[in-house]
Amino acid sequence: NRDAMVSDADRFYSFVKTRSGEPFFVSPNVVFYSGGVMGVFVKDELPEGVEIEDVVELLNSDIYRKLFVSMQLTTGNKLSLQPSTLATLPFPKTGEQFSKVLQLTKNSDKNSEKVG
Repeated sequence: NRDAMVSDADRFYSFVKTRSGEPFFVSPNVVFYSGGVMGVFVKDELPEGVEIEDVVELLNSDIYRKLFVSMQLTTGNKLSLQPSTLATLPFPKTGEQFSKVLQLTKNSDKNSEKVG
């Protein structure tokens, strides 16, 4: 586990249990973490034109929050994540698919702001 932490592998982070509306984040200054924070390492190459920040934006979107609810990963407004559940999330396979889904999330998030 320590070797993974100190490696230069692409990663982002997530709170394991949180009420935050944005549980996923990028932090270039984090090296060691434990307990309530989970390092999420990129398993395969990201689709062309997709950056880690784009992945975090997608995972923090309203569409993915609804997905987490449907996967029963929430209790009230609290989200509980584990590596095994993150591994089963549907994810766009190509840069084009990713762009389309990200655009949908932006439109969904704008509509949620108007309603809320």
